[in-house]
Amino acid sequence: MKKWFIILIVLIHTISAYGQRNEVGISAGGMYYIGDLNPYYHFYFTRPEGGLYYRYNYKDYLSVRLFGNYGSVRATDSLLNYYPERNLHFRSQILEVGVVGEINYYKFRPGTNKHFFTPYLFLGINWFYYNPQARYNDEWVDLQPMGTEGQGTTFYPDRKPYSLNSFAIPMGIGVKIALTETFICHLEWGMRYTFTDYIDDVSTTYPDPLVLASQIDPIAPYLSDPNLSNSGELNRSNIDKWRGDPSTNDWYSVINVGFSFRFKNKTMKCEGMNPRYRDQRKDYEYNLKNKNKISF
Repeated sequence: MKKWFIILIVLIHTISAYGQRNEVGISAGGMYYIGDLNPYYHFYFTRPEGGLYYRYNYKDYLSVRLFGNYGSVRATDSLLNYYPERNLHFRSQILEVGVVGEINYYKFRPGTNKHFFTPYLFLGINWFYYNPQARYNDEWVDLQPMGTEGQGTTFYPDRKPYSLNSFAIPMGIGVKIALTETFICHLEWGMRYTFTDYIDDVSTTYPDPLVLASQIDPIAPYLSDPNLSNSGELNRSNIDKWRGDPSTNDWYSVINVGFSFRFKNKTMKCEGMNPRYRDQRKDYEYNLKNKNKISF
């Protein structure tokens, strides 16, 4: 117990000593998706999202950010001109947690008149959870258990149920503005390249609807192909026809505005350590060091 208390004291002292490097903040904005149901149209079907983040400012040009965001994505064939006759739709909640490195284009020092603004690039990795759903008889139904492309059936042994957890590579651009010495604002747009093609539950070809009805659920064929007739025998004309493109994975995007609080180091109260005087101090020390040198 004593050892953990000492470690806690050391951590608190370290954060206090380097407080000017630490920020915590909140963000809010929008989230949208690019995939089989929306392959080209950025910003279509944008839905609200929000999150929290922690930023460690390692250098004037380099920061590391831990973040967590929650939002949702959706798309509908009937509202796009890409493939309206397919008549599919979906929605999915997305919870993501990740880390990115930020590279500032300019030197960034809040509290100074010169270095209070910079564009930046970011790149990292994140984990995310998703759960595609579709509406059937005015109710939203989880699509993954329905095996809409034959997953989990004996007739399609090579098609395994997909996981609802995956990883992504977040990348994008943004701008930072120091509103004061301790309050920072950022605006950013980022894409997430994912390692799944099932955010929308669409990837390959249509399965046999009779297999879905007999091995999974009677409503599964209609979630796989909404154009099937609800009366009489199931229409099997679409078996093995193109439903999605398995050669490309899905993407999703986050656009947000963030506001963060930068912890002020107690030693920054000293004029010599304050960022707005630091450049002047360096010039003073340089002149003092070289004042006795003879120049020719």
